[in-house]
Amino acid sequence: MRREIVETGPPVQKMVEQWPALFTESQVFAEFNRIACINLQRDFFEALDRYTPRFIHIFKPKTRSVERKLAELLEQISGVSHSRAHSHTVH
Repeated sequence: MRREIVETGPPVQKMVEQWPALFTESQVFAEFNRIACINLQRDFFEALDRYTPRFIHIFKPKTRSVERKLAELLEQISGVSHSRAHSHTVH
């Protein structure tokens, strides 16, 4: 199967149809472990635990900026939908 995939390079849709198990989370982890001898899921969650405080430190100051931008966008959207609603009223 692996040789067929490498040699023929079938489209992803065909692979999903022929080998749906290859696209399950457990099979992806198992195949990665087989190839790289690394427990991808364990390593990912360990790294996430290790770096989460840093992510929070990096992104927390940006939340006010993001909140402000979202508020502006919502105001623009509300203004547009509000003006459209009034333009469609029959007088």
